[in-house]
Amino acid sequence: MQKPQRRKPFLEISLTGSVTGEPRKDLRGLKGRETGVATITKYRCDEGVRLDPERIVALYAELGPTGAEQMISVAMEDLAVALSVVEKAARVGSYQDLADAVDALDPLARQVGMGALVGVARDLLDCAARFDTVAQAAVLARLVRLGDRCLTAVWDLSDIRV
Repeated sequence: MQKPQRRKPFLEISLTGSVTGEPRKDLRGLKGRETGVATITKYRCDEGVRLDPERIVALYAELGPTGAEQMISVAMEDLAVALSVVEKAARVGSYQDLADAVDALDPLARQVGMGALVGVARDLLDCAARFDTVAQAAVLARLVRLGDRCLTAVWDLSDIRV
């Protein structure tokens, strides 16, 4: 039996004793008190892709292999374009364009089993509505990462013969 590998931490934070960044020697007994500046030293984004493979299987059952592959191919191209439109609208700052782009993305993503992607796109819209630019930038980055991973995962699923 192999020894389980230790997972890398999602987030590493180092505490420093002052604004100058000098390492703090003793942090014992400081629970609940100000300890200085917290600095994020590493941030590893490793979110798993959540697809609905049953949706792909249903497409193959409804349309047959050739029809399903054609439909998935067209949907993937349209989805890639829709994701780029969402990203552009978010970066430009046009809320109405962003809302329209997320509404256009929704049925495309659901059609190929990417409901989680729609949820993240709706989160992006919520951040924009609250004028929370920091959260909007973070959620946009998450949407782009997840979109890339989802597109790859659906292509991989469609390569499997049902």
